[in-house]
Parts: sequence; C-alpha cells; structure tokens
Amino acid sequence: MLCEELERWDGQRVAALQDIFNRRKSSPEFLTDAIEACHQQNNVQIGGAWMVKEYISEGGFLEEIEEERWFAAIRKLIFGLEDY
Repeated sequence: MLCEELERWDGQRVAALQDIFNRRKSSPEFLTDAIEACHQQNNVQIGGAWMVKEYISEGGFLEEIEEERWFAAIRKLIFGLEDY
C-alpha cells in the first residue's frame, strides 16, 4: 500500500519519492491512495501531496470528487484546517 511505503520514506530524498511514484502511477487506485495519504500525518502526508503534484505535473487530472478531497488535504497540510 502507498501509505506504508511513504511511512518508510526518510522525508528527505526526492529520488525515493520518484521511485515510488514511477512504480505505482499506473495502478488504477494510485490517485485515490495518494489523496488518502494526504489526509495522514508527517511524511505520509507530505509524500502523498508530492505524489498528487507529480501526477498533475505529468498531465493527470482530478475528477471533481478527487479535487474536493485534494483541496481539503492541502488546507489541512498548509493551514492546519479541517474540512469547512
């Protein structure tokens, strides 16, 4: 599971995140798992946000429900705010 891999990430090496991303991005549940990781804590949250950012930068897009969950996670990550 993606969250488990991100728990093992050292919080420093982008190359490690890129390796995880490259291995998992073609999985049908990748985006759902990455957004779920954004709602966790510490390195899992940061790594999940990086995964979604990378997905979008490679031309991926979010459906409306995914957008809502993504923005809720970002509000929590940046501002410490829970869903409005």
